[in-house]
Amino acid sequence: MPAKTNTPAGDENRLFPNLERFIESNDREATARLFEQTKSKLQEIASGAKGPAAKKALAGIAQAEALLSSLHDVRERLEKESKGAKKPRR
Repeated sequence: MPAKTNTPAGDENRLFPNLERFIESNDREATARLFEQTKSKLQEIASGAKGPAAKKALAGIAQAEALLSSLHDVRERLEKESKGAKKPRR
């Protein structure tokens, strides 16, 4: 029997509930600030002995930022479409 997790109602039908909650509750600026401190530290390390690992981590962060930006685009498009859809009059 699988262990129960503490997920909010309805999350069991979502593939990535944490990402969805993050995108729904944060704007683009908050997403941009998310990795700033980490990127700053990695850029300092990138010129040292652990440079290759730091550069790989920076590349991963860049991909994560691109994904989150894409998710924000989709969210904005869906919101725009839902506002543009006309409700039937009674």
